[in-house]
Amino acid sequence: MIKDFASFHNHSHFSVMDGISLPEEMIKKAKDKGLKSIAITDHGHAHAHADFYLFGKKHGVKTVLGVEAYVIHDLDEWKALKTDHLEDVQERDSNAQAEDEKHNTAKQLFRKGHLVILPMNRNGLSNLYQLVYKSHALGFYSKPRMDKKMLAEHAEGLIATSACMGGVISNKCWDIKNGRGTLQDAINEALDFDRIFGRGRFFLELQFNESDGQRFINDCMVQIHQATGIPLTVATDSHYTNEQEWKAQELLYMLRSNKTIATRGDDWDFKVKQLYIKGAEDMWHAFEKFGGTLDTKIALQAFENTLLIDSLIESFEPDTTQRLPTLPYKNSFAEMGQRAIDGLKKLGLADRDEYKARLLTALIVTGK
Repeated sequence: MIKDFASFHNHSHFSVMDGISLPEEMIKKAKDKGLKSIAITDHGHAHAHADFYLFGKKHGVKTVLGVEAYVIHDLDEWKALKTDHLEDVQERDSNAQAEDEKHNTAKQLFRKGHLVILPMNRNGLSNLYQLVYKSHALGFYSKPRMDKKMLAEHAEGLIATSACMGGVISNKCWDIKNGRGTLQDAINEALDFDRIFGRGRFFLELQFNESDGQRFINDCMVQIHQATGIPLTVATDSHYTNEQEWKAQELLYMLRSNKTIATRGDDWDFKVKQLYIKGAEDMWHAFEKFGGTLDTKIALQAFENTLLIDSLIESFEPDTTQRLPTLPYKNSFAEMGQRAIDGLKKLGLADRDEYKARLLTALIVTGK
């Protein structure tokens, strides 16, 4: 049994079509559950940070302003090899169906993996925001991507964990299962991130839920830990605040999949119902129920490492100064529209109806 727990992998409704928690609800639940601290780690961006921090301050809860990033190996290589017509590959999540074995070699170049990134101090938060900006400005294709070179450039003041079943290292574990890779490939991937962030600032993440796939990933992470000494940690990966809200999460996933209760079919599978905010007692019960063959001593050390991470993260005031640019245009909206049209022409897409329609829709929405 554990007495304390710090929760470093949680999503709000700002993880669009994935999470449903409201920032203040999350803070109140963290306080109710006695968490040492709680992080916000929405997918790819920091939209919830201001609300989350201010509500944490209001209710006296230590908050960590993180991100669950989309990471690929090399952005330049990916840009050189991708084509306009190649479909993006959906990353795996806790309620995913079996991995699509039909992904061809070209599609694998698009395979992005998750990485949870947490700032230790104000400098780390600044570096995190640089990474978020660059992933949108330089690596956006369906979702914002960053690569290992970006991470190495901005690693100071940051802690990272291997995230969920859709993590970068988890992808290497799935490759083992599907006959496309070896344990050494997964070890090498983990060592890359260990070198980028530094020993003691990169952790292999365990989660405990109903998914057989998650138990496979946990076993893989333990093997990597035993081979490398990279420390383990534990996370909830919450997507909703309260236990019973899994039903709302399921409805959201149906919307995301363009399905309804009537049309979802007999193969619809939504068995993971543990993605809510948990305290220490809840987490230990989840380990006892869903930990599989994981050794209790290893689990205890992984739980202890949530408190180690908490101790490494300073309580600091982020810079909340509002900075709005002064634009030198008489009509900024007209200028933006003209530049967008010029951009389409430059790309040779101005005569394609689907791109013109998408641009018009974007400008209408922006103009509102």
